Amino acid sequence: MQNIIELPNLSFCIDWVTVSLPFEADKEKIIELCKALNWDWTQLSVGRGGTNGYLYKNTIGYISLLYGTPKGATSMGTCIVISGKACRQLESLGFNWVEFLSDLLSLGAKFTRLDLAIDDYYGFLNISTMKHYIDNKFVTSRFNRTNYNEQMDTNGNKTAEMLSLGSRTSNIYIRFYDKKLEQKISNDSISVWNRYEIELKKDQANTAANILINNEEDGITLVRKLLANYINFKDLNSTGKNKTRWKNAEWWDDFLDNCKGLSLAKPLEETTLLQKIIWVKNAMSSTLKMLTIALDNKGLVLQFVDDSITLTELNIKNAKLAIEATPRDKYEVIAFINDLHQTVKNEGLGENYER
Repeated sequence: MQNIIELPNLSFCIDWVTVSLPFEADKEKIIELCKALNWDWTQLSVGRGGTNGYLYKNTIGYISLLYGTPKGATSMGTCIVISGKACRQLESLGFNWVEFLSDLLSLGAKFTRLDLAIDDYYGFLNISTMKHYIDNKFVTSRFNRTNYNEQMDTNGNKTAEMLSLGSRTSNIYIRFYDKKLEQKISNDSISVWNRYEIELKKDQANTAANILINNEEDGITLVRKLLANYINFKDLNSTGKNKTRWKNAEWWDDFLDNCKGLSLAKPLEETTLLQKIIWVKNAMSSTLKMLTIALDNKGLVLQFVDDSITLTELNIKNAKLAIEATPRDKYEVIAFINDLHQTVKNEGLGENYER
């Protein structure tokens, strides 16, 4: 009789970490870095040259430390790559991910890749069912691209199954796959093992790391909320043109467990007064000049501009920008206008407004 391994319904893991550090390194600096991260630097081994443009590579097990900027190139700093196997290597040593991510930030690290995953040992989701819903358009998604891959052996037994969303080159890429098949576990010691993985890059990776470090969300909740932000499977009895109003499929809501979508996108920075005047010059100057040439009357065009200003009502955002403009904001705009006018004068291009 096969022994059944008792596992939680859901388990969170980090499955890849790549960070860049802002300093150049040599062998001594790499040893200092290992000590700062509580790694056994005595296990360091020298690899056969660097990767990703770096000159040198040291490894500790499956962890890679890349350093050495080629002569004449812009400084690349130092890079740490922790693959999926390296993540499991660290966890086997009683590793604390939150402390480690925090230590990296204290060293000035920027996350260039961070993979977050949920292991499902219960079977909340069925990947073939998810494909069926997508094929029949009972889904809302922020992705334009989906890919389903299923492999069989010569006996017709399924050997791999994966549903992916998005592009590997984008800042977010999602995979749902059968981990039990991937690991070639043929017995029934584990009845179900699916993995739902989100590959984050750049700003998305940094934001997610900070959420975990600051304990704003636990790992399982964070992954659920990110998935809910990017894709939702809808009830097959749904009708109506607006899919966002359709009810979610019951099995999808069961998996989400009341988690609502969370976006990692950075809010747009407030537009400054200087950015506005630069936009006016770049976006409107060509049209105004075209009108001036077509009408052969600059005065009339300027009258149109003046009348438009008089009749226009500001929206709340622009009114706020005008009212709250600081002396520095005004100085920057006035300086820009004066510099532009001086350029016109220096090139002898100035003329009177009226013809």
